[in-house]
Amino acid sequence: MLYKVAKTFVSEMESFIELEKGERVIPGKQYGGNKNWIYCKKVDSEGAGWVPFQSIDTKGETETVTERYSAREMNVCKGEIVNGINRLNRWIWCIKEDGNEGWIPEENLSLVEHDFQALYSKGMNAVFEGWDFNYLDKRMITIEQIPWNYREIVKKQLAKSSCLLDMGTGGGEFLASLGKLPKKSFATESYKPNIPVARKRLEPLGVEVKKFEDDANLPFNDNSFDLIINRHDSYLPEELMRIMKERGIFITQQVGELDNIELNHFFDDHSRDKNNWCLNNAINELKTAGFDILKKNEVFLETFFTDIAAIVYYLKVIQWQIPGIDLGKPAIKNKLKELHEIIIEKGSFKTKQHRFMIIAKKL
Repeated sequence: MLYKVAKTFVSEMESFIELEKGERVIPGKQYGGNKNWIYCKKVDSEGAGWVPFQSIDTKGETETVTERYSAREMNVCKGEIVNGINRLNRWIWCIKEDGNEGWIPEENLSLVEHDFQALYSKGMNAVFEGWDFNYLDKRMITIEQIPWNYREIVKKQLAKSSCLLDMGTGGGEFLASLGKLPKKSFATESYKPNIPVARKRLEPLGVEVKKFEDDANLPFNDNSFDLIINRHDSYLPEELMRIMKERGIFITQQVGELDNIELNHFFDDHSRDKNNWCLNNAINELKTAGFDILKKNEVFLETFFTDIAAIVYYLKVIQWQIPGIDLGKPAIKNKLKELHEIIIEKGSFKTKQHRFMIIAKKL
């Protein structure tokens, strides 16, 4: 939630304990008799500090940290706007626009907007064009970083390529940002509203944008490309083999089936629980088609929806997250109200993004 600083806060702490999930600590005294806070010392170092009771699990004389925790406090001035993502024991973990983050006493903050109907309307009325998710900036926050850099992986391979295909280009935003492209560069897009947006952006750069409707019938000749990139779009390995040159490279970053599945479960949707789309299954499909796997990785990243407007917008745009959901239906709107109250209470709704990356070569 967005908060306005009602009262300046300056931390009196000189150092802050930082703990990783599974780390062992030695418990000490409670904070002024308050059972919510326990002074703990790290087992394997000199680090010590106040830790919330909810973050530790007693195991004899030592305790295990059940989740990643930082005691870092953040200085703020009256009038500043911050984004709170976690409310705990009358403190709120906040992020500033410049990226600084830390705990601020709840009493020093006031909610900027907490009316459900106003936030619901904002999410429903927000415009989505191309493949631009700027509306979710600071509303859908992922603190952790993906352990690979898709952009740099692609740019490194671009220099070696003479014919490029970008599958599922959206509005062409990513492709246009890469700089110099091979003389023969193409992009595909199946979502009709995106096609004129992509053509307007990419055709001046010499990129031909082709509309298609069937992954099994791409509009290209055999052995056309030495580099195919695919960021979050579907594909058929056998069709990739057909249109790729020998020893051609396929680079893809995919959204796994467990992406933000906490939203599905909140709305009692379990259609994605089988996790059919994951790194192992994708690799098996590519190998069966004849690809050699050069690199692979998979990750789950903690993500925070900081208001109900973000969730409404996300479910409106990402229609395949919960297939068939009707955001205007009274029963669904009541569930959204319930979720809004959870966000007010806890500071955010926490999910996990599911991503995996593969670099493969046609043998």
